[in-house]
Amino acid sequence: MLLRLAVRGTYVRKEVVVGVALLVMGAVTAYSNPAFASLNNLSNVALQIALLGVIALGAGLVIVTGGIDLSIGSMVGLTAVIVGKLAAGPEFTGMGKPLWLAIVIGIGVATLLGAFQGVLIARLGLQPFIVTLGGMLCFRGIAQTITQGGNITINDKEHPTFRHLREWGPSVSVQKGADGFGEPLLDTFILGAPVLIFIGLALLAAYLLHFTVYGRRLFAVGGNREAARYAGVPVKATETSVYAVSGFLAGVAGVLYASYLGDITHGLGATYELYAIAAAVLGGVSLRGGEGTVIGVVLGAALFRLLENGINMLQPVVDRTFASADWKLDNSREIVIGAVILGAVLFDQATQAWRDYRQTRRPKAKG
Repeated sequence: MLLRLAVRGTYVRKEVVVGVALLVMGAVTAYSNPAFASLNNLSNVALQIALLGVIALGAGLVIVTGGIDLSIGSMVGLTAVIVGKLAAGPEFTGMGKPLWLAIVIGIGVATLLGAFQGVLIARLGLQPFIVTLGGMLCFRGIAQTITQGGNITINDKEHPTFRHLREWGPSVSVQKGADGFGEPLLDTFILGAPVLIFIGLALLAAYLLHFTVYGRRLFAVGGNREAARYAGVPVKATETSVYAVSGFLAGVAGVLYASYLGDITHGLGATYELYAIAAAVLGGVSLRGGEGTVIGVVLGAALFRLLENGINMLQPVVDRTFASADWKLDNSREIVIGAVILGAVLFDQATQAWRDYRQTRRPKAKG
């Protein structure tokens, strides 16, 4: 599957650029701070990539159709709040319902909300930006109403398996000596349940997008809606379904964040939609629609999280190098990330301009 995608069309150039940037960034960071290559840090980076990647998959599919979903961050927060409210015990302002029921209801609500937005966009012809912006504010307000401005705690003792999902999976440990009490210090890489879930969802999304009729419909809608309609593609149904899929993936991410954090507030998920869209764009998904691959989205999410982790890892090096300076790399985090996103958009525009230029310069066939 990977080989077939790697040789398909013009997407390969963007993916290669992202892949090379990923390797170079990792190598430079590891050279500057050896702690970056520790198994503990790599395990944490993999977890963060998985949490962002699940949301980015939904954002990428929507963008492929030429749409945008600004509500997925709020859906993540609302799903986590619903799961917490239903599953947490009464002493933690919860209702004490079975965890499986809370998860099903949380993901179901997110999927239905995504489908509802899809209906407004596809059936009523409303602008995706306006509809999902309204959804973002509305869903966040609902989450704040449920939490009453406070937080909900999913206790470790009540749901130990759920709260430690990130530790459930194959692991590799290397002993690094002992602490002051004689206990071994382990450098451990864990391929936890969130990472495994993300890998499974990415493979499923890759199959649907690149090897099924449904995927071809998504590309057709994003490439030219009118041409797709004349070709017999059910444009409205396809568009509605992709927002439902985005809501479902946001719901899954909300469950994973609830497991990871435990303490859930109404502010959970704020700006996550921007991170997800940025990851998709970094991975080569065109904001014009009709272009993109799941591999690119995965690489974009990895590059985004590696960039954040690299900033944290390089800070001690900067402090040692510029000991007397007041400048802190952490303070420039948004500047660096914003510049990288802007660079990705400019690269996308340059790629499209070069493609259009080559098409206009292509000699016409004789006769």
